Amino acid sequence: MLVGSAKAQNQQKHLVQLQGGFSWIGLSANIANTFNVVDDIRFSASPALHIEYNYFFYERLSLGVGIAYQQISAFYDGYEYESGGETITENINAELTRLNFSARALFWYNPNSTFRLYSGLRLGVSNWRADTNTGDPNFDIDQYINIALGAAFAPQLILVGGDIPINEALHVGGELSIGSPYFISAGVSYAW
Repeated sequence: MLVGSAKAQNQQKHLVQLQGGFSWIGLSANIANTFNVVDDIRFSASPALHIEYNYFFYERLSLGVGIAYQQISAFYDGYEYESGGETITENINAELTRLNFSARALFWYNPNSTFRLYSGLRLGVSNWRADTNTGDPNFDIDQYINIALGAAFAPQLILVGGDIPINEALHVGGELSIGSPYFISAGVSYAW
């Protein structure tokens, strides 16, 4: 059944992938939280969720577009600042969000196999935004998480990816990569 599914997939031109992955910044936030690297601050990071659309121009080459999203939270207990001559103490929450838009090209090594492998290049732009609930007008999130806010070029080299058809339309797979928005991811895809 899987061999038949792989052959049917080769005639399909469209592949939509939905995956969740780990990013270096998310992993760093979770390590900082686990080992209490910064006093009075707790971090949490969501997986880097991404959806990709791929169109097969040739049997071995697909081009596509994608969007990825990730959120990292920092909770600071007992934050103090001066306002109007008095010291104010509050618990604050800072939210960092990343939205990544990209285009990518994939080379499929063995398109006729049941377990298909690919590598590729993603060129994108990541936009970082920070929101906080503090009343301190001088609060600077960079003193806790050093990150450039706004849009930045975000290339990614996809070292190896895999795609296994479960049936004609449904597949499972994953990727290992260098760059943004994730370094390892896994999920499901739909082909037609």
